[in-house]
Amino acid sequence: MGDLTLVEDQCDYGRFAVWHLFTNPISEVTIQWCYITLLFACVDDKLPWRPFYYYLPLVVIIYVLQVLFWLPIILTHVKTFEYQAIVSFFLSDATTYIYMKAMQSRIVGFRGEDDPEDLKELKNVRYNVFANIVWLRFGAVCVYAAYLYGILKLPDQTITGLNILLAFATVLLRVVVQRQTSVFHRDMNFYMTFLGLYGGSAMYFAFAVPGFEAGAANYISAAIGPLTSLVSWAFISS
Repeated sequence: MGDLTLVEDQCDYGRFAVWHLFTNPISEVTIQWCYITLLFACVDDKLPWRPFYYYLPLVVIIYVLQVLFWLPIILTHVKTFEYQAIVSFFLSDATTYIYMKAMQSRIVGFRGEDDPEDLKELKNVRYNVFANIVWLRFGAVCVYAAYLYGILKLPDQTITGLNILLAFATVLLRVVVQRQTSVFHRDMNFYMTFLGLYGGSAMYFAFAVPGFEAGAANYISAAIGPLTSLVSWAFISS
């Protein structure tokens, strides 16, 4: 998740250096590496992998970009600001999107010289769908951030309304993602729609809300959504 700061915080160079060189860039690299690996499985049913040199440049680019972007800010402004991780997310997602577009022909065409034309077209359609979901995912992160901001800043009387809006937005996003990923294999469609969406939102709130580590019940609560989706998938597949 990186450092999803909910409030401004004055800190020393040591803490900021750790965040700048390790916590933030490694978190972003891990997220995007998992995402690009998931791309391979969604595009190609028979070869759901690619050699490491297909994604190694992306990993290096994201790490260097995150370090260089935050370096002048850290040197001149030793202070976190609200929701600074949104900026990191945007940089990483934009970089991944551009990289995916630049590598599309190589990733889609990997060991596919003898594929029929309809299969090549299907792979390209799947690839473009997955690339567009990058921005849907970023939009979901922004919605979750706005929800947390509302809880912290708005009167208590509005919390119920915020919960209803968030539930509606989550269902709407699930419908959109499920419709777009219908071109994927059934298992990958389920993963992207249910486990990816509800698991991602559970992880977001688990690590963004202060005091989460207070008890094991919070972990169980965060796991309810993904586990419910997993049970549903088991019934559908049986």
